[in-house]
Amino acid sequence: QKPEFNRKIWKNLEELVRTWAEGYGKLYIATGPILSSFMEYIGEGKIGAPTYFYKAILYYDPPKPAKAIAFVLKNEGSTKPLSYFVVSVDELEKRTNIDFFYQLPDSIENAVEAKSDFGKWQVQSERILSNKR
Repeated sequence: QKPEFNRKIWKNLEELVRTWAEGYGKLYIATGPILSSFMEYIGEGKIGAPTYFYKAILYYDPPKPAKAIAFVLKNEGSTKPLSYFVVSVDELEKRTNIDFFYQLPDSIENAVEAKSDFGKWQVQSERILSNKR
């Protein structure tokens, strides 16, 4: 990862997800590069530096309602809010060719992967933060 990506926007996302994990108590998180394109090749071995990285996050703790959210970020610095990088898990699956939460019952998987609502996650974040003070 490029330093201006890893030390800023990606770090912010990781801190936010850590906050969510503490608040929810149980999250399933998948993180990685999107290997379909490379920004550049570096080093003597010409190792590909991925153009994009992702995080897919699932909250699943029956009987509570399940929800999922995904982020796709370009391997570069950004001052945009994290909400700008939100995509549905379905969209992420198309870009990565990975079926992320396939062990869920199909009805739940189809519902939570179809859309991502950053606002619902933010409401929980605000509650988590206010309870820590």
